[in-house]
Amino acid sequence: MGSFLKYSILYIFGWFYMRSFFSVLLVWMIVGLSPVFAAPLSLDQFISRALVTHPWMKQSAEAYWATVFRRESEDAIYDWNLFASYTFQQGMASQGFTAFEPNTNVNMASLELSRLFPGAVQLSVAGTYEGYRRMPAPFPGVQIQDIEVLDLSVSIKKPLWRNLMGVVDAYPLKLQSYQVQMAEIRYQDDLNSFVRQLTDVYLSWYLQYKTVEIMTAQMRTSEALMRITLRQAQTQMAEALDVAQSRQQVVTRRLQAKQAMQLLAQQEALIRGYLDFPEGKLGTPVLPKLSFDMSEKEALEHVRHASNLAQLLDVNIETQKELLSYRNEINKPALDSFVSYTLGSRDEHGSLRPVDGKNTFSGGLTLSVPLEDTALVALDEAKALIRQAQYQKEVSLRSVTDQLQVSFAARKALGAQLVEADKLATISREVARLEELKYQAGRSPSQFFVMGAQDRVLDAALQREIVVVQALQLQNALAAMTDRYRAYAVFSDRQERP
Repeated sequence: MGSFLKYSILYIFGWFYMRSFFSVLLVWMIVGLSPVFAAPLSLDQFISRALVTHPWMKQSAEAYWATVFRRESEDAIYDWNLFASYTFQQGMASQGFTAFEPNTNVNMASLELSRLFPGAVQLSVAGTYEGYRRMPAPFPGVQIQDIEVLDLSVSIKKPLWRNLMGVVDAYPLKLQSYQVQMAEIRYQDDLNSFVRQLTDVYLSWYLQYKTVEIMTAQMRTSEALMRITLRQAQTQMAEALDVAQSRQQVVTRRLQAKQAMQLLAQQEALIRGYLDFPEGKLGTPVLPKLSFDMSEKEALEHVRHASNLAQLLDVNIETQKELLSYRNEINKPALDSFVSYTLGSRDEHGSLRPVDGKNTFSGGLTLSVPLEDTALVALDEAKALIRQAQYQKEVSLRSVTDQLQVSFAARKALGAQLVEADKLATISREVARLEELKYQAGRSPSQFFVMGAQDRVLDAALQREIVVVQALQLQNALAAMTDRYRAYAVFSDRQERP
């Protein structure tokens, strides 16, 4: 009778103890653990800071501005150009070297101002000066007077066939303008790709954080159950096998938790690298809300006609067409007209005076014809480059649209998986509740059934987090493929002109 009363008291005590423990454990699991960080760091905060601190977009911006400056430098073909030269000579020997005059001065200077105007009109204004003083005598007793000669000329040149409207002259400008368009598109594409990359990194960090949180809960649950098992073994309410199984479970959970923490540390280091934040509290990740409301038809239409990729490929085709136009133009015969007027003066008596015959007017035409075989080869090459660019666009867009269709199919599959994951989480919680009631009623031979049910609750929670993050990663990929991130920040807000 005494032994029966003793074991009855121990059973009742153990029943209330386990009920209290599992109630506390259930609250603990619902509230969740935050073993690593305290303050939240949202996805928007992470992206905003990384765009400022990371050199990725700064590098892309500098590439854009380099292209802009290169384009502006091409405008120099329409600038005024100044050419000047000056030569001075002291001392000169006479013809035949019969005499040498050390005081001879020879001054020669030239100055030319020219400019190319739109329409291939070229204007040139030039002047030359020659001065000869104290020249050596060619023969004894013969003196050469000082001479000064000044010539001024104005000439105009205009093509009449090749480059008639300045197509050849303007080709470098148009080419660089296309390069600027491509650089701007590449900047937007870099921004879009970088935000996608940041979002993927953040989602991986969030998933690993939740994994550590859940595995830490499982580890602490196993440790608490092991302590209960050890106490029960001391009162002969638990067998040696129960103790060994509880210790085995603790070691397993500790190993899993440590492995998860190691991976979390690696993710945290990656996040710190993007933020240039090597020390201090980083903050906790928060499950982001990503929305993608485009239908598959709308997404495909955008990729084919309005995406960064489509625009880039279109500009490339236009560039090749401009090359063909340029090749067509330079392969035409060159027929140029020119008009020139020269004013001349000569001073042999102390003043410059007009010289008869030096004031001349001239005009004419020049013609050059390229070799026909060479011209045809150059044109064929330009046409082939256009066809290549068109096929490149078709291949590239088909590759992206294929990926897009696969992603939409996967999106539907993940939606179905998420429904099943929610069902699994609900059923697992119900099984854990029933196992606890069964154990409290004394109808379960071991608390390890309860422990297993609680573990499956946590496993179901982890499985659901994995499916949720996979769905968000897929939405992130769809958003990037449809350039949703290129409007994340206006270019001028991120980088001002240097």
